[in-house]
Amino acid sequence: MNNLRISTEKLMELKRNLPHGAINEIANELGIHRNNVTDVFKGKWENDQVIDLAIQKIELKRVAIANQEARINKVLKG
Repeated sequence: MNNLRISTEKLMELKRNLPHGAINEIANELGIHRNNVTDVFKGKWENDQVIDLAIQKIELKRVAIANQEARINKVLKG
């Protein structure tokens, strides 16, 4: 586990970009307490699985938003 190479600022930026409820989802998926998840984003605890799941959830959120925007544009065109 090497997330010490990730700055606290970047970790907090990841946290800010998480979809609503993602911290609880990450905790449940990994079988850890949600405080452990938030400690990773504060740079107090190392866990690459938390970081990987956070990135995955942000990516999925962005894809969902892009798909929704495309559907809206299609509907509005006609």
